[in-house]
Amino acid sequence: SYLSTTDDDYIEISNLGSNIVSLGGYRIYRYGATNLNYTIPQGVSLDPGEVMILTFRAGTDDPANNVYGMGWAVTTSIVANGYVLRNRQNVIVDAVALNGYAFQTSSGVTSADWSGNIGTSSAGVSRIAADNNTASDWRVADNNNRQTIGTLNPGLPTIPSPDIT
Repeated sequence: SYLSTTDDDYIEISNLGSNIVSLGGYRIYRYGATNLNYTIPQGVSLDPGEVMILTFRAGTDDPANNVYGMGWAVTTSIVANGYVLRNRQNVIVDAVALNGYAFQTSSGVTSADWSGNIGTSSAGVSRIAADNNTASDWRVADNNNRQTIGTLNPGLPTIPSPDIT
């Protein structure tokens, strides 16, 4: 795997579908101690099976390796935060809450978008199942369940993409 920074804080976006996904204009929101957002640059897309890394620090852009720096203050994996990915139409694509974070009504996240609680881990979490919008889709990383930075997490199913017309 590849990470062009010493920044330990990052978010991955994986394309589990069978079509190229254009992510330019999508936004990542962080809710919690500090509310922040980042817009993925125009022209960014992921081929099927590709993974994008969004590091919290700025200045780490490496488009050839799908790495982009968001310019956020670095946090730690033990802080209670919620993360939301929204498409260009501001529709929630995915959401995850860590360390007991509860989404506020103002975030727009409903129980249909996220439910459950992921335990605390200084090593982060990894998606291990198809997106059912629950904490059971995720696993706390540790010495036996290591992160796979920049590559698809082992065992993740692919999702057939609908025909695009």
